[in-house]
Amino acid sequence: MIKDIFSNTIANVKKVASKIKYKTVDLINDGIDWMIENPEITTVVLVPTAIAAIKSSQSMIVSHRVNKQNDRSDRSWYDRSTGLRWDLKRKMTNNDRMAITRMKAEGRDSIDILTTLNLI
Repeated sequence: MIKDIFSNTIANVKKVASKIKYKTVDLINDGIDWMIENPEITTVVLVPTAIAAIKSSQSMIVSHRVNKQNDRSDRSWYDRSTGLRWDLKRKMTNNDRMAITRMKAEGRDSIDILTTLNLI
């Protein structure tokens, strides 16, 4: 019984999805026909819209790159003395950074420092 209800629900969802698909295609075709019939209005509307779309996509790409770079710098630590970059389990806090500086001044190894702070 549950299987029948589930299969009926899936069939209904598929019917609704196909109706939405066909209505969307019809709307797009109507819009294309309108743009062909009204080229003077189309250029006035289409050019600013295209420029806005390009600018917004460009800003999204730039912000994604910046976020990716910040995430990499937060999740890794570079040891200048050995030239190694350590991937961390979690982001470092300011207290972790101060502890690393203090332990480095004491002469401890990077691996010992990072394991002591549970970063690797």
